[in-house]
Amino acid sequence: MNKKLLVTGLATIIVLFVFGAFVQKESLLALLPSSVPTAAATAASVHNAPIPTRTPDPRTPAPNDVVGPTVTPIPVKQTIDVDPAMPDREKMMIIIRKGNGDFIRIWASPERFQYDQLISQLGRLLPELGLSPSDEVFFSAPPAIMMGKRPPAPPSITPALTSTPKPLLLPTSKPLPSPSPAPLSVTTLFDDGRVELLECQVPKAGYHQWGMAEACFGRPLPKWTPEDRKRLGEPFHSYEHHSSSIDDSLRQYIGQDRYEARLVEVDQLDFHYTLFKNDQPIYNITGFLTTYDMNQSLQNVDGHIVWEFADIRHPTIIIDGQDRREALGAEALYAPYGIDDRLVFIQKRNGKYALVYDGEPIGPIFDDVTIGYCCDTAGYTVRPWGGTRYWFWARRGDAYSLMLLRKQDADSS
Repeated sequence: MNKKLLVTGLATIIVLFVFGAFVQKESLLALLPSSVPTAAATAASVHNAPIPTRTPDPRTPAPNDVVGPTVTPIPVKQTIDVDPAMPDREKMMIIIRKGNGDFIRIWASPERFQYDQLISQLGRLLPELGLSPSDEVFFSAPPAIMMGKRPPAPPSITPALTSTPKPLLLPTSKPLPSPSPAPLSVTTLFDDGRVELLECQVPKAGYHQWGMAEACFGRPLPKWTPEDRKRLGEPFHSYEHHSSSIDDSLRQYIGQDRYEARLVEVDQLDFHYTLFKNDQPIYNITGFLTTYDMNQSLQNVDGHIVWEFADIRHPTIIIDGQDRREALGAEALYAPYGIDDRLVFIQKRNGKYALVYDGEPIGPIFDDVTIGYCCDTAGYTVRPWGGTRYWFWARRGDAYSLMLLRKQDADSS
């Protein structure tokens, strides 16, 4: 009897469980829609596919495509790293195109080069290249550290775009007014009746912009002439171990006397020069290896032979065989020139700069004067002209100035 009741109870439980599951299923189905749409129909109900605006095959250009340029890398035949121990971002890059069409890429410290004498200086540094006057500087770039970038890539030989984007038109009916620049004022800092020193303070954005010369002084910077080059000495080849196409020495005449500043010997990192008068040596000096030309100029200033020797350690001026930097106890002397038969140069002493005219400092003391023998800085260095003018860029604190020392009647000549 107990067994029968047990079996009946179990059967009842099973039936109730099955019935409950069936009712739950029917309730869930009642919540669903009567028909489930297909995947394609669901996609169409969410958004409409856009109409293609270009040819589906990406290899076939659409009619409104802008075709980009075809880039042909420069076929550099040889790369030379002159300063392998120096980080790449501190080196400048120069690409030489030889007369036969070959390209040579050179990495080196910028301190080695002067802006407008790269070919002659490279020929002196790397005689194995066999550089000649028919070779040219195809491209040069300052160190990446000066630009805040990675080392620059050489340019490519790239044609123009086949189409030009349309300019953006501003929604305005009137042209936007351009601000009027503040007028530039000129101050006379020195005047002895023969020469005058003028200062034109410029905005920081105009510093090192030679176009400011006209805005300041009413006339653009004049172009150099063969006579200007002659004033600084006649370049010629002297050192027997250099290619005959490399000018490594300078010549100047005073009356019947012939003066020559010659490179006489290269001993590893030391370059030895001698100043000769009629082939008789009168002064010897040694400069440390650099690829800008330390033999800068040899001039006749009122009958005195003035030699600018820009050793990277102690740039100086030799006057009649005497080192003027040592005599003055200065750190460096730069850019000598003759104006009205009086010697002018820049002196650096105790970290400050001054203009020296006829043996005496004139004008203010500057925190900086731009002097450069290489790369971009050489484009902003002192600019003498015609024996009557001497421009230079200078800074005092936050004041940026274009300075001009000129002969009193210079503007009438």
